[in-house]
Amino acid sequence: VTLADVVVLTQTVTFWRLVFTPEFLKPYPAYTRWMSTMLSQPKVRAVLGPCVQATQEAVYKPDAPLDMSLASYVSDYAAEWPSSRVRQTFIDFFNKKKQH
Repeated sequence: VTLADVVVLTQTVTFWRLVFTPEFLKPYPAYTRWMSTMLSQPKVRAVLGPCVQATQEAVYKPDAPLDMSLASYVSDYAAEWPSSRVRQTFIDFFNKKKQH
């Protein structure tokens, strides 16, 4: 797993959960295979938890109330990964790489 894999994964995992249905991704089998491989990595699962692919595309409704399950997920994630922890994890990763 490379840094590029981590960057792309973190930028697209929300779309995987909310928008990227199997039908939508049919023209992109390489992405689907890559995403499945990434999400099966033990360290990725430990950080992201279960990542179930969307079964139907999310629809934006500007007047709808906020989905509390998503709000809860975001607040739980922010509580578990404050910016100081993210920053330190990033620094530790590169310090370990530099030692090799």
